Amino acid sequence: MSRIKDHLDAEENLRLLAIEIGIEAGVFTRCESCDDVTYEWDDLEPAYKLANSLITRGDDRVAAFSNNRRALTDAIKAAAEDLPSECHCEYMLGKALSRDD
Repeated sequence: MSRIKDHLDAEENLRLLAIEIGIEAGVFTRCESCDDVTYEWDDLEPAYKLANSLITRGDDRVAAFSNNRRALTDAIKAAAEDLPSECHCEYMLGKALSRDD
């Protein structure tokens, strides 16, 4: 069972790293109110470039990907596909406003 847990932990850590890189690159946005992370663009290139630059510079956060850059860029793409285009508070605010009309 611990192997499964370790694998799941590794996958979650990779997802969180991909989101962190996306935020640093400016392609993902973290809401200051509700802390949700969103993705509204179609262009992940800035995040891919940042990830590769971090690997090239030897950043400790991405050291595990020095021989497998593709795994990190694939994780960024997967995170983008999973992220909503609007945060929870915007969604709830929109619903509340639409009820008032």
